[in-house]
Amino acid sequence: MAEKKRGADGRQLGTAVSGLIRSLWMTGRAERRYLERVAQKIRHDQANRAASRRSHDRARRQQLHEIRIDLSRIRCCMPP
Repeated sequence: MAEKKRGADGRQLGTAVSGLIRSLWMTGRAERRYLERVAQKIRHDQANRAASRRSHDRARRQQLHEIRIDLSRIRCCMPP
């Protein structure tokens, strides 16, 4: 059976679960600091993915514009 690729949500969940499991053996301030670092990493990864998505969208639109494809005139093939 082929292994499924994990999407962005799968990586976030994996990071969160891993952080939570590791924090079970911690107490007090150490636990809180560790979980804050894990949360910060997840926020950072989300921001990077959002910036990457915008960049790829701009690049693709530019490529289509260069070959004179007007996206506003293309009909959607998905039913409403």
